[in-house]
Amino acid sequence: MEQVGEVDEIICVECEDVPASVLCSICEDHYCGLCFQWLHKRGKRAGHKTNAVNEHLKEKKNIKIDYVKRGEEVEGTTEYFMKQLEEKKNEFEKKDDVITLNEIEVKTNNNNDDDEDIEIKHDEDVQINDEYDKYGQSDDSDDDDDDIFSFSPFSMKFFNRNRYKKRYYMDDVYTNRNSMFTRNSKYYKNMDKKDEKYDPNKDGVALQEHANYGKDLLKRCSYIPLRISFEERQLLLLIEGALEISEYTDNVDVSSDYFGWRTEYYSKDETIQRELNESFALVLGLFISTNLRKGTRLINKKNFEQNKEFLQKVFEIARRFKIVNPDKMRTTYGKLMFMVQDSLENLNFSIKIPIRTVATLVNEINEREKQEDSQNIIDILLDPLLAQATLHIEQGLKNIEELVEAKKESRATLIKTYGSPLYNTTVTEVEMIIDSIADSNSYIVQNRNPVDKMLFYLENIFDKNQPEEGYSLAIQAGKGGSKLSHKHSTQYEFVKQSLLLWREIQHEMFQLWIKADKDLLNERCAYRLRNTGQGLNRVQAAPHISSAMSSILGRVQARLGNWVGLSVVHLGDRDVPNALTFIDKYTQVPRILAPIVSVLEQIGKMYHNEPDIAFLIDSAYGGCLHIQKTILRDFFRHGFNGSGSDGGSCIDGRLTSAWNWCSLLDKKPYYHLFLLAGFQGFDGSFRG
Repeated sequence: MEQVGEVDEIICVECEDVPASVLCSICEDHYCGLCFQWLHKRGKRAGHKTNAVNEHLKEKKNIKIDYVKRGEEVEGTTEYFMKQLEEKKNEFEKKDDVITLNEIEVKTNNNNDDDEDIEIKHDEDVQINDEYDKYGQSDDSDDDDDDIFSFSPFSMKFFNRNRYKKRYYMDDVYTNRNSMFTRNSKYYKNMDKKDEKYDPNKDGVALQEHANYGKDLLKRCSYIPLRISFEERQLLLLIEGALEISEYTDNVDVSSDYFGWRTEYYSKDETIQRELNESFALVLGLFISTNLRKGTRLINKKNFEQNKEFLQKVFEIARRFKIVNPDKMRTTYGKLMFMVQDSLENLNFSIKIPIRTVATLVNEINEREKQEDSQNIIDILLDPLLAQATLHIEQGLKNIEELVEAKKESRATLIKTYGSPLYNTTVTEVEMIIDSIADSNSYIVQNRNPVDKMLFYLENIFDKNQPEEGYSLAIQAGKGGSKLSHKHSTQYEFVKQSLLLWREIQHEMFQLWIKADKDLLNERCAYRLRNTGQGLNRVQAAPHISSAMSSILGRVQARLGNWVGLSVVHLGDRDVPNALTFIDKYTQVPRILAPIVSVLEQIGKMYHNEPDIAFLIDSAYGGCLHIQKTILRDFFRHGFNGSGSDGGSCIDGRLTSAWNWCSLLDKKPYYHLFLLAGFQGFDGSFRG
């Protein structure tokens, strides 16, 4: 907070994290805008009047105040997000995304200043016109119903949008007439039942016809981490071993309480330095055990600062590995980031370096000294064969062997073409670019597929306007743990918009990971150690995440038009203290939805293939179709019933409500059927 005179910083009395922006004239307490709205939304408090904080200070202190920075002006906080959201909502209808490749750089309309641009040297200007609008639908299309999914070039099942709805489950349906997944089910009465051979040229797999893929790839390559090489994996094992036995957060954060620093002989800064030095020494010691000659050279240096390049490389590898593998390092990643965070202010050197991405490697290649006839490696990102070489091929496709063979041929052609002195590259570097992009495509598809399937179930099994008897999605506050009251159509929209938002977040997950890394290691956003009600947490603003989420949310809201519930995204407050907590929340989405989807599909398979289980389902659960619809209805109602924070209708509260439903699954009457279908849990493994 910036102010003059003797005016002290005023923090919201409720959340104790965000600067107060209003004073309640009746309560005589200072609140941020969000907390005041929540605490004064009903009863007598709803009539309370407010004054601006700066006006109150003028009266109370009787001094001149040039400027008071309010909560909505603190970048990276919840209030700042709400202020920016309205400005971002209408941007997506006005943007004309055209990429021009000139002799210096790639420019896009939505690049951020902090983002890494790709330097390019090209013989002539190339302009890629967007033949599709921002949601992947061609401008001359009249199909509004099919336009809910964003254009995606990563999976064959998403290439042709008109074909998507008709044939999405043609390879997964079962022959039982009583299952909602059967070809004979009424839910498939409008679907194409012809067993025709899939024609890549007909249905859009030949992505050279789609300039959008090259355009999208140029935007994404600054967020696509490079695959970990074999040599880097050896260093990764070192840092993982050191983090496993480290007690860094216990000694640095937990050792402090309301009564002061518990360490008798050390201040906090001294404790941080001591713990970091112990961790560095452990990493170097482990390195000696793997490579005696190189390790000896490192420890012969006088101090850790002389080994900073080695330490920077080791810690960057671990950060990059976590982005591509969010299921790994679940107990150690927090310690890793806090070590890098504390090194920024408590050491004579920093172990922070940017995450290595595809754009980083491309820029390094372009900066090398070239021959006169050398070509620019950026050409590989625009090569039509790259789409086929990085295609994610899902199991169960009839022509999977043909697709795999075509993918291998495209990959070999790209390596032969670009891994040569003409492009000043090596075969290993070209392989790294191709494999890193392929990894990102597979990651996005696998994490987005469960959301797509839940959207498919919602739209094809439940009617928005006329609920089937016994399958209404209506909820009422106070019943079944619900904190919201929605009629069927309102709840339908609430669930749909939540799933669509989750889908877009999964689509942009690499971008959010990179921005979360920037926010956590942002020297201009210092953290505060606070008790948020869930223990001590490092409360820190997240300006990069705030900007990205306002863009994603604004895009979804502009597409849907009507929005049910709050548009609040908590950042830097007691609900979501920092960017690490935020990114961890949304990596849970596929962990929640994938087991549900798997159980629903497995129920249909068991019912068709196992007569004894079919008898059990008919006698105990009323039939396959009934129990499948019952599970979905229960999740769509009580997984989105407002049992999260802030009444559950805010953006983060929706995810909390879904997690609450998961925690109560063992109390559901169909829980034994989940176990019979192979359900093992939502949380996955914390090891590895």
